[in-house]
Amino acid sequence: MTTGLPLLTCPSCGRAMISAGGDQPRLTATSFENCGRRCKSCGIGASNALGSQSVTYIHRDPLTNIPEQSREGALEALSAALNIRSRGTKRSRFGFSTSEDAVTRVVLTYLMRSKLLLKTLQNVQLAAPDAGHIEPTLLLWGVPVEPTTSGASLRARLSAQCTALGEDKKRMSEPDVIVDLGGQGIVFIEVKYLSGNDKKSSSYAGWEKYESVGALGWEFTEVKESGCYELTRNWCC
Repeated sequence: MTTGLPLLTCPSCGRAMISAGGDQPRLTATSFENCGRRCKSCGIGASNALGSQSVTYIHRDPLTNIPEQSREGALEALSAALNIRSRGTKRSRFGFSTSEDAVTRVVLTYLMRSKLLLKTLQNVQLAAPDAGHIEPTLLLWGVPVEPTTSGASLRARLSAQCTALGEDKKRMSEPDVIVDLGGQGIVFIEVKYLSGNDKKSSSYAGWEKYESVGALGWEFTEVKESGCYELTRNWCC
């Protein structure tokens, strides 16, 4: 029952979180409103996990889960994500302390706006050391971070490629991060935070539409056996 949840303090203000009270069953919290412990002044709830190490903090306003410097345009980007069916879920989970998308937004927009994105890619050997003074074009979830012609063109190309592969128009492949380095190439990054790669069995029907991309020179049987379905979708795009 929610009344049996251990007391916690708010991660923002440090005051005790108030129990929602009542004798309702201890259900999985999916929003601030159904958290059993809440700080109403900060708009932060704690999930209904019993162990303090397992608790996820859920923000009533998803934007308060990230620093102010990263908030501009964040919700608009989530609402324009290439995978239409995931938009609502992405927005609600953006307010979770465990949000992969929140981490992605904060880190990548900081690197771009601090002019450190190219240097970072060079440091991890994803961009050539002699790349010069390229201004990278950054897309998160298929959405340009800045409203540029190159960003809009890249999104259109991604959408067209997904359509050519026969993907559902409401469930297109949506790489977490795309960085266009112009003549140096395009970098795709699949972000993982507290989760593993999406894997499917080799008998999963979805593999068929990507097997046709023969120009990539894969041993597709081995690709399927690896189970790395999400990575395969992104590579084909």
